[in-house]
Amino acid sequence: DPSDPKNLWPEPYADNGARKKDVAETALKRLVCSGKLRLSEAQNAILNWPAAYKKYVTAKDKADIIN
Repeated sequence: DPSDPKNLWPEPYADNGARKKDVAETALKRLVCSGKLRLSEAQNAILNWPAAYKKYVTAKDKADIIN
């Protein structure tokens, strides 16, 4: 249940923390929806989102968050 309080916690925006995570989530979503990455791989990757950011986020993904 996404609205269960146990699933909710604040994500700090300091040092681009939450913004970078948002970019990683969007990049993974695009890869899954385009068939370039299996959903299970994306689910596993987001468990360590800083590594997923480094591995999957492109320059275009980074630019999209600014625009």
